[in-house]
Parts: sequence; C-alpha cells; structure tokens
Amino acid sequence: MPKALLVTPYWPPVNKVGVWRVLRAARYLPEYQWTPTICTPLPEQVYKQKTSIDDSFNTPPYEVIRPSTFIPSMSLARLFGVPYQHFEEKKKGGKPAPVSLHKLTELLDRGSFKVIANLLAPDQFVEWGVQAARELKRRQDLDVDVVWVTGGPFGFFVAGALIAEALNKPLVLDYRDPWTTHRAPRSWWLSTPQSVLRRIEGWALRRASAVGYIHRASYIANRAAFGQPEGSRWSVIMNSFDPIDLGDLPPRRLSEEHGAPALVYAGNFYQERSAKPVIEALIELQDLDPDSTRYPLTLHLFGQLDPPACSLLKAHPLTSARLRLYPRYSAAEIGAIMRGAEALLLVIGEGGGHQLALGGKFWDYLAAGQPILGVGPVASAAKHMILENRLGLWANTNAQGELLSALKQLSQQGITQPKSTDISQFHARQMSGKIAALLDHAYAQGANEGQS
Repeated sequence: MPKALLVTPYWPPVNKVGVWRVLRAARYLPEYQWTPTICTPLPEQVYKQKTSIDDSFNTPPYEVIRPSTFIPSMSLARLFGVPYQHFEEKKKGGKPAPVSLHKLTELLDRGSFKVIANLLAPDQFVEWGVQAARELKRRQDLDVDVVWVTGGPFGFFVAGALIAEALNKPLVLDYRDPWTTHRAPRSWWLSTPQSVLRRIEGWALRRASAVGYIHRASYIANRAAFGQPEGSRWSVIMNSFDPIDLGDLPPRRLSEEHGAPALVYAGNFYQERSAKPVIEALIELQDLDPDSTRYPLTLHLFGQLDPPACSLLKAHPLTSARLRLYPRYSAAEIGAIMRGAEALLLVIGEGGGHQLALGGKFWDYLAAGQPILGVGPVASAAKHMILENRLGLWANTNAQGELLSALKQLSQQGITQPKSTDISQFHARQMSGKIAALLDHAYAQGANEGQS
C-alpha cells in the first residue's frame, strides 16, 4: 500500500479539539489502501503554555514521528514569562509578592507574547516546519508517497509544503478552518500585514496537488481569492463522528432516574454561546406548568452556565424538575448519558464563525445517535444539517415561541429518532474515503510527473 505522512499540530495524547479530524481520518485510511505515518510536534517545544494531556484516546498504533526542534519565538516568550510564573508559584505557596511587582511581571508576560505573536508570519509552526523538513530529509528509513497536512494553525501549511519539498513528494492541504478569506486583518501596528499572509496562503495552495475544505464557504472563497491551479483537485470534506470516541458504557437513561424526558447538554456555555434563550424558554414552561405534570421535561447540563444565564436564574429560579446541573464527568460517562437521552441540546452562537462551523459537539451528538434539538440563528450551518438530514428539530433564537413549542413537543410526543442511514453518511469512515481520494489524486499526479 502507498504511504501517507500526516503532518498535524495535534495528535494524542495532546488534548485539543483539532485532534479529532486527523485521528478519525487516520483510523480508516488503511481501508482505502493507505498506510499513515504521523508527524507532529513535541508540544513542550512549540507552545508557550503547557498543553492538556489525555491518555484515554482510542489511538491506532501508527508510527509517530516527533522531530526534536528549537522554536526561538516560543522559547523567548517563555523566558519573558519566567518572572510572572515565579511570583505565581510564590503566591500559591502563601508568599505573595508586592501587588505592583506582580502586575508588572504579568504585563511583561502578556505584552511580550502579544508582540511576538503579532510579528510571526503566520505563527511559530513555520519555525517548526523548517527544522522538521531538515530532519525528515536526513532520515534514510522514511518511506512515504504523499504528504498530507492539516491546519490551522496555518503555519502548518508552510511546514507541510517545506516537508513535501524536502522529501520531493506531492502535497495535500486540509483546511479545518478558513484562513485569510474569513479572518479579519491583524489590527496592531506591529502585526504582519494581511497582504503578506494572503501571499503565504497562495504560495501553499500553488504547491498542493489536492486540497480539502471543511465546508463549501471556504472552498468558494478560496476559488475566488486564489483560483484553483490547473491539475489540482479541490473537495469539500466535512468533519465526522466515530462512536468509539464515546466509550463503550451502556446507555444511561436519566429519564428513568428522574421521571421526565431528558434533554442533555454536554459542554460549557459562554458569552458567544449563551444558554439564556434556553433558560428563558424553560422559565416559560415552568410558568405554564409549575408542577411539571402537563409538560414533564428536564434539562441536564454537564458543564457551566454563562453569566447572563446565571443572572437570569437568580431572578427566576428553576426547579430541579426543569434544570439539573452536574459536576465534571468522564468522556465515557457523558457518552453513556448522551446515548440514553430523549434529545441532545445544541446551541449555536450569534457570531459568524459559530454559524459557519459545525463544532465538535455536533459530531459527538451524531455518534450518540439521538435526536438533536438545535437552537441558533436563522442562517446556521447546523440548522441546514439538522433539517436536511432529519436529525431532529430546530428553533430560531429570534423566535422564542419556536423553542417553547419544541420543548412542549419533546415533553409530550418526543422527537423522531434519526435513521441510521441519515447518520451513517457522516461516519469517519466516509470522511477517510474522501481524504483517500485526494491522496490517490496526488499520488497519481506525482507518479505521472516522475515518469515525464
């Protein structure tokens, strides 16, 4: 089988949201006759802060290459942060420094990082890529046929292009987010200009034999901004789900434990994605049915509420028959709870980025296989996905009556269970097949160029 070098900023046990796309894609590539090898940074070398580590990932046993590199920008940023971290440790030990001195070191820490981050073009992963390309080129035992690289962070596209050039192999780019076409220019006077970042993105695209985009809007924007090079293949490849990531515990039915249909939300709310519309609807439901006999329904929230929702609850408390808050649960426990819910609550924020993207929660909900109750703006990608594929119900946040009606329906009639055929098209196996098609194209193109 041909071999693909998957160049990714995140790979287990690093626990960042970007790990899921490459992990799920890699699991099933062998079914499409591709053998993956992973190339990823040592996190302590490329990040300023210590990264979260999780050993519970279901990770396939592929070879993982972690080049040893020295990243000047992050090393300098950590150096400027040493005084602040020193005083933070003393504070934890009961020996706080003078407030003015502590604040000064904090300013030095944050200010230096702001300067360094804004000067990078586009980020520290370019430095990593330069050194990784040199190291991989020296390896006599490295046998790969195509280099596939995922981003953002978008310096990884530069890194992937440098590695592909060093190995003399075709390049495939994978967009997990749109880059310069959807991001506002950096506004600080020391920042790298948007025109420079746009040229870097165009440079990487011209070197790619194939490109995958997480959604069509990014694909269309890049076609308009850069034009698609002749002979390259561009495809829209959405994210995916994989049930094995929810663990293997049997479903836990909170409705049986508490005597009311269970609406489950797994995650935290925050300013851009507030629980306030949902709390308002639950307050209306409670006013209509104080004893929870006509419309029995409980929202089980595994995460944190945002400040506006908390303020609303203080003024209008909900009973435990309407809202239950839980401490942190393990991923496997949450998976069991989601599989046993009557419906899974998905809230989309008002910002354009939230409306455009389908976040990790959406895919975890698909893995659970239960109906989704979506709440968000009218023009949301999640709304389109839920309604077009019959995955549940949708309520627009600008029409409060829609959400109340949806809660009543869930309470009295339930939401129609999604069909397995409507869900299975988004399984990670299907995503891997689409990525394999891009690898096939790049491999064939590289072979033809080698023959000529």
